[in-house]
Amino acid sequence: MYNITNITNTTSFVGFYQNLNTFALDGWLGIMILLMLFGILYLSFVATTNSANRATAAASFISMLAATLLWALDMVSGIVVIVLLVLTAVTTAMLFGE
Repeated sequence: MYNITNITNTTSFVGFYQNLNTFALDGWLGIMILLMLFGILYLSFVATTNSANRATAAASFISMLAATLLWALDMVSGIVVIVLLVLTAVTTAMLFGE
């Protein structure tokens, strides 16, 4: 059972989300935000560019920027940022092969 009494014991909006991430969701809130962001961006870029490689590169780059911001807020770990950085590098290298 989760101790959710400390979630609203905060004075800022960022603090509320950090407490929600820590106490209620065991650190999964930031990862869920990134997965949803990546999925929405990927589908919208595929619809507009008709290229899966370009859509993956663009979605991974924007998701990496968002992961960096979430990492600065302590909502995701550094490994998530590194994984997205590697994904961005790999997909960008794939674009040069086209």
